[in-house]
Amino acid sequence: KITRLDLKKFKKSIVKYMPHFDNNKEQDASEILMFYFNYIFHNEFSINNLLSNFFSIEFEQEIKCKNCGLTQVRKKEPEFIFNLELDENKLENELNDLFENYVREKFIDDYKCDKCQLIGQSVEVHRLLNSPNILIISLKRFKYSSKLHKSTSQNFQKITYNFEKLHTNVKFDINKLNLTKLIKNKSLIDKYELIGFVNHIGNNIDKGHYIGIY
Repeated sequence: KITRLDLKKFKKSIVKYMPHFDNNKEQDASEILMFYFNYIFHNEFSINNLLSNFFSIEFEQEIKCKNCGLTQVRKKEPEFIFNLELDENKLENELNDLFENYVREKFIDDYKCDKCQLIGQSVEVHRLLNSPNILIISLKRFKYSSKLHKSTSQNFQKITYNFEKLHTNVKFDINKLNLTKLIKNKSLIDKYELIGFVNHIGNNIDKGHYIGIY
């Protein structure tokens, strides 16, 4: 049996708990889902465990100073959407490569070591501690960019800022997304199958249409 969702009632239920969505502006699909999950996680304790068991993603962050060797490990607050940065220098990205880039060792430019007090000498590594039953992935297709405008005739210059959409193709196996290299505990689920996706059509971060296929 197919049940139709009354979108007006659905919006009212969201606005009741998240009033900042009470407008006629178009909303980002992953953003509204993230707010919805976070509200449930922090307020609806009766279904908190259900949400955590199915969607929760837990990370461990390790920060190590390359100068003095001080290493700090902490468990981050659970997330419900795995946000992946695209490599805009490539015409096509492999989804598994994007995951590996996420956990790859990176320097933290503005981090100050608690021991030697040096700035910019520490690296961070993220490790996946669990494998949710349902994994939600968001590809970050908008990047913040600036452009300098000069006028020699009027002797002025100005900078404009905007979000640019990345149209980089992302290649993946719909039957076997393998996260073995990311998961700390190798006995956990490490392979996923694609069951649906939401696609944004348009070049503007504030406009466009979403199409969902399941």
